[in-house]
Amino acid sequence: MRKISGALLFTLFSFFAAQSSSADLNKGIEAYNVGNYDVAIAEWQPLAENGDADGQFWLATLYANGMGVPQSDEIALKWYSLAADQGHGEADYNIGLMHANGWGVPMDTDEALKWYQKAAEAGFAQAQFSVADMYDGGWGREKDLVVAYMWLSLAAAQEHDEAQRRLKEMTETMAASDVALGKEKANAWMSKFEARQAKKDTAYAYQEAE
Repeated sequence: MRKISGALLFTLFSFFAAQSSSADLNKGIEAYNVGNYDVAIAEWQPLAENGDADGQFWLATLYANGMGVPQSDEIALKWYSLAADQGHGEADYNIGLMHANGWGVPMDTDEALKWYQKAAEAGFAQAQFSVADMYDGGWGREKDLVVAYMWLSLAAAQEHDEAQRRLKEMTETMAASDVALGKEKANAWMSKFEARQAKKDTAYAYQEAE
């Protein structure tokens, strides 16, 4: 992959950080932030090999960008896929990027949309924006402005700047009935998402109490 922005990844790290209690992961993040990739690798490699999804994601990112290791889309995809298998939304999104750009895999907009959609359903704002963009432009799917509006609304609610700008434009140009339907779909999605999150939080609290 050439190149996933480290700054973007740092902005989004907080979304997933709570899923890993490993101090080693955080040490790797700190090292990555100052460009000390050798230390990052030393912290993340054991985590990744032991099945930690965040460790797998960050190790994949090093290989995707050739940071401290030879650049390898094949190895990056391996670790992203292992993280994605554990429900890591940002890994889903980066696999979508690989398919969208033909990085280590054949370029395939249908496959890209599939992975973006998984990440979007996990609540990842950048993926929600990318799904909206594909529906708005008819890339990999029939053009659907109402669905695009729904995903833009969800991304914009997470303060995604470009989604907020595009949402304002669509609100001004779309039929009022379509805008209303898009908002209705976004509200329905959010209600289901919040219910799923509450269920996960309850299960986690129960496990911690045991």
